[in-house]
Amino acid sequence: MRACLVVINRENITELATAAKAVGAREIELWTSYVEPMVAPLLSQALLPALTELYVQREPQVLVFESGPMGEDLAACAGAALRTVAAIGVTGASAQDGRLTIRKRVCGMQLDGVFQVKGFPFIFSVAQGCFEGGGICQDTFKTFELPAVFPPWCENYRETRAENAKKLEDCKRLIVAGRGVGSKHSAQKAERLAGEIGAEIAGSRVAAQNGWISMDAVVGASGTTVAPDVCVVLGASGSTPFMAGIEKSKVIFTVNTDPDALIYHYSDYGLIEDCNAVVDAMLEIIEDRRRRKIAY
Repeated sequence: MRACLVVINRENITELATAAKAVGAREIELWTSYVEPMVAPLLSQALLPALTELYVQREPQVLVFESGPMGEDLAACAGAALRTVAAIGVTGASAQDGRLTIRKRVCGMQLDGVFQVKGFPFIFSVAQGCFEGGGICQDTFKTFELPAVFPPWCENYRETRAENAKKLEDCKRLIVAGRGVGSKHSAQKAERLAGEIGAEIAGSRVAAQNGWISMDAVVGASGTTVAPDVCVVLGASGSTPFMAGIEKSKVIFTVNTDPDALIYHYSDYGLIEDCNAVVDAMLEIIEDRRRRKIAY
């Protein structure tokens, strides 16, 4: 079986090679490209023409992509272009008696799913840190360049950072609203609490898509990466993309009604409770102390 590793900026090669070996690859090729990080949102459109052309020439059975937004987006687009299956965030793989089996998190990252691959070519991106290995000699890989050709309508690309993103990166205290907050009204209460305790307010992508939190306040793989001293998470399940944004926090305190929520595995402290009820109680305590002129 021939597998190709699609690598951007020559990172994570060992991880991808270990994944290719796990699926039974006997021959490994390295398909590489270099792009500036600032053009990442246009990566798939820039690389797909070269990738599909090289696929026709080389005909690999398996294409392995990097973890993270760039690799995952390119893997999904390649699957659509080649009209085949693309699995995102694969955590494990094995090949036995000619059968290829993969594992990945499903159902909101709450379950481990096991899938048998029945057709080729097969495309997948790896989950970060799940295919660690060594002893693989990269010098034996045939290497092919993937030139990035940007669409003709793109003459210039510039990315500007919202002021709020800078605030989130520098803050020491952060409150993050997730799906469990449930409404914009509740998110506004969480924002009020953040202001009372000298914290910033942020949210998951779902919270932003629902209009509860501004888009420039999203934390996660597709938003801002933060590292506060204290991060209070309200009603978020703890999906891998979300955790990528807050995992560097010194202390993570979670409030969630689901005792089996994945986020509790990453939290230093947790409270199994309705996050909105907790916010209301905190605001009442603060207001009571203010009336009684007690510092908090």
